[in-house]
Amino acid sequence: MDVSPHRIGILGGTFNPIHQGHILMAQKVREALALDGVLLIPAADPPHKEVDGHVSAQQRYNMARLAAAGAEGLAVSDIELLRGGISYTADTVLELAARYPGARLYVIVGSDLICDLAGWHDAGTLFRLAAFVGVKRAGQNCGDEAAAALLRSEHGADVTLLDIAVPPVSSTLVRERVYAALPAEGLIPGPVEAYIYENGLYFPEDIRAMQAALRETLSGERFRHTMGVVRTAVTLAARFGADSKKARLAALLHDSARGEDKGSLSHAATGAYLARTVYHVADEEVLRAIRLHTTLAKGAGKLDKIIYIADMIEPGRDFPGVEKLRLLAETDLDAAVYAGLRDTVEYVRQAGKTVHPDSLDALKELTPQE
Repeated sequence: MDVSPHRIGILGGTFNPIHQGHILMAQKVREALALDGVLLIPAADPPHKEVDGHVSAQQRYNMARLAAAGAEGLAVSDIELLRGGISYTADTVLELAARYPGARLYVIVGSDLICDLAGWHDAGTLFRLAAFVGVKRAGQNCGDEAAAALLRSEHGADVTLLDIAVPPVSSTLVRERVYAALPAEGLIPGPVEAYIYENGLYFPEDIRAMQAALRETLSGERFRHTMGVVRTAVTLAARFGADSKKARLAALLHDSARGEDKGSLSHAATGAYLARTVYHVADEEVLRAIRLHTTLAKGAGKLDKIIYIADMIEPGRDFPGVEKLRLLAETDLDAAVYAGLRDTVEYVRQAGKTVHPDSLDALKELTPQE
């Protein structure tokens, strides 16, 4: 944002987590009103709601920064985190007015909140120092037009209502999907999704506990890889009709032995053993997927294939041909697994090593019939 902006948008919120609706709302209001920029301001302690989940103000701020990175005209402010306490918009506007003397401030809200503005903390200060922009939501009819007219006539407020198309996504929806092992891609920016997974935000308690144990035993790089596999496996499970909770669990523990077993293939069998004995996983389908994630085998099931290819194409992987595999995995699981296994077998042979017989059996079974 310009060091001396004249027209500044303010979009505050809990941002638990920030999502594409927030980003698009900020960008479209900026364009519609020719603002110099929009400040995204995570609340330290929202006055009207509880913060769900094990999510700190700092984590919500970190996610907002990841979401705004590279988005033209958007910046993130920690003004409310530094101030601490209940995050009243009036206090924030007072600080920003002092920081940017002469600038016009525009507080951006969903238009359903227009009906409640007169009751906000120190509303007189708000109406004196800032204009309000109410963004209409699809199917909404809460009397916002009448409320805006009343605010103008009785309080001298500067209120603008904008009819802007914003995706029907909410932070609650994102939290629920992550908790239930359902994909959140498209609802939140990719870097935010990675942050959520790597920090175990919105996960069930048992998954959080396993993740915490893995963080202690795996290297940082291996841990990030693991969480990338979890994200990918959940997406593939939803895409191809597998049990996404089993996919999450198998992906989470697939490299659990990497902290102590450095073998190129043996860590898979050791990981299945640890999953059963240390992490108390009794589901044989999950244990099999962990055991086969490096080699596959004849008769491999859908979950086995998902964990195998997720391990190969997770977002952190970067090798020749990985984009082709990712593209195949968008529509055809067997084709992606066959291509990945075929290339791996060829690589092992060229390296002068012995291909695992289970891989050869799986490759023969997966080879397309002409």
